[in-house]
Amino acid sequence: MSYEYVLFPLAIFLMSLSIKSKQYFDTKLLPLITSIEEKETQSYATVAWMKIDNVRSRQSAAITLGNRMEKFWNIAIEDSKRATNELKNKKLKWTKKGHVSIEYIDKKGDLVSQNKQIDSYFAVSNDDGTMSFYYYEDKNNVEFDSEKEPESNAKILAVAKALGERDGRVVKHSYFIPTLLDVPDKVRRKYAKVGMNVIGVREMVELIQPPFTAEEFQEYGETIVAPIWCKLIDHVPVQKPA
Repeated sequence: MSYEYVLFPLAIFLMSLSIKSKQYFDTKLLPLITSIEEKETQSYATVAWMKIDNVRSRQSAAITLGNRMEKFWNIAIEDSKRATNELKNKKLKWTKKGHVSIEYIDKKGDLVSQNKQIDSYFAVSNDDGTMSFYYYEDKNNVEFDSEKEPESNAKILAVAKALGERDGRVVKHSYFIPTLLDVPDKVRRKYAKVGMNVIGVREMVELIQPPFTAEEFQEYGETIVAPIWCKLIDHVPVQKPA
């Protein structure tokens, strides 16, 4: 009875996830998740002090997941109705594939030159026939400490400026949280005070119109990806103290 009870709500929950969207996620997103390889932590706290081997690194898995989500959304941009991926635009000149040269002021007040990798750079067709251009910095966590936040903001402004000057266009910029349906108002207000914008999945979907809805993306994460992720990061030490 308990077995049926657990599966019944899941079946109802999945009914709103269309077959077409599920097939899209199964093909374009799921392989990016299932191919994440677990890595053992190199922390001396567990390996040397506690003498526990084979403890999986959650931080490493989380970083890889962030990179995979960035890749997925670039695929979604290419498959969308309204957007084109400017990272694939062969007419644009890159210092290195997907990189642009920028200058910004770091936390020490020094001028820094850097070859910065671009997360998302795309064009959107407007209803009036014009094009709008966007540079998004993908972050699954925008709760930076007080020292990192100003420098991160400065880099985003520098990238948007460099892209605009190089390509002769106005480039809108924002943080993009690729796994969060809606950005909390307090986070928006925090960044708005320093002239920065933060968007979530719902706004991204509305902007580019990919082959799925924001709700379907959320459902797939909760029902399909979550069990896989939990299994990946669940660590079971092989060696235990006697």
